Amino acid sequence: MNILHLMFLFLLYSFIGWAGESLSKTVTRGHLINSGFLSGPVCPIYGFGGFIMMFLCALFIKLFPGISSSATPESFILLFFVSFAVLSVWEYAVGVLLEKTLHTKYWDYSKNPFNLKGRVCLKNSIYWGLAGLAFVKIFEPWQEKVLLPAVSSVPSIVLIIFDIAAYSLFAYDIAKNIHSAAGLYNALNKIKELSDIIKMHTEELEFHTTEAAKEFAGDKIHSLKIRETQLRLRLSTYAYRIRTAFPDVKSEMLNKIVLPDYDKHALKERLSELRRKRNKNKDLKEKR
Repeated sequence: MNILHLMFLFLLYSFIGWAGESLSKTVTRGHLINSGFLSGPVCPIYGFGGFIMMFLCALFIKLFPGISSSATPESFILLFFVSFAVLSVWEYAVGVLLEKTLHTKYWDYSKNPFNLKGRVCLKNSIYWGLAGLAFVKIFEPWQEKVLLPAVSSVPSIVLIIFDIAAYSLFAYDIAKNIHSAAGLYNALNKIKELSDIIKMHTEELEFHTTEAAKEFAGDKIHSLKIRETQLRLRLSTYAYRIRTAFPDVKSEMLNKIVLPDYDKHALKERLSELRRKRNKNKDLKEKR
C-alpha cells in the first residue's frame, strides 16, 4: 500500500462516514441533511477514524494472529471494547479541538445519559464499538481482497490526477468553512458598523439642501443597504447549514444570528428588491 492508496482510502472513509451519518439524520428528521462541518460529501473525522481502525487492525493481527478472521466471542469482545475506547477518545479530542479553535460546540450529548462533558456519551461509544467490529471483521478483509487490488490496477497517473483534484477541492472546502466559522465575529461587527453608517446617513438626508446632494446620499445609502443585506444573507445561509447538520450546536456567535433579522427567504427578497430599485434609478439617470 503506497501513499496514493492511503490518500484514496482517507477520502473513501470520509465519504462513507458522511453518507452514513447524512442518511441516518435524513431518515430521522424526514428531510435531506448534509451532515458534517464541510459543504462537500466528506466528514474527515471518519477518515481519521478509519485510519485509526486500520492501525488497530494491524496491531491486533500482530499481537493476536488470526484475530481478523477469528469468530470467537473473546475476539469480538476485545475488538468491541478497544474500538469503544479508542474512537471515543478520538471523538472527545476532536470536540475539544473544535471548541478551542472555532469557539463552537458542534455536538452536545449533555441530554444523553452517561456523557462526558457532552462530548461523548455511552450510546455513541457503543456505536463506535460496533463500527470498529464491522470494520475489522467485514470491511478490512474486503478492502484487502477486493478494494486494494482494484485500486492497484488503476494506472498511477490516474490516481495522481484524482487525488490532486479531490484534495484541492477538499482543501478549498476546509479553508472556506474555517474562514466562515472564524469570521463570524468580524462579520457581525461589520453588519453593526454598516447599520450605524446607514442610520447616520439617513438622518443627515434632511440637511442636504440640493436635489443632487440628496440623490448622491440616497445612492450611497442604497449601496450600503445592499452590502449589509448580502452579508446578513451569507451569515444566515452559513448558520442554517451548521444548525441543520448539528442541531445541538452551541456558539455565542451563532446565537446572534436569529430571526427575524436573519430570515434567509426575507433577506433574498429584500436583496432582489434593493437591486431592482438600484437598476431602476440607474435607468432613470441615463434617460435624463
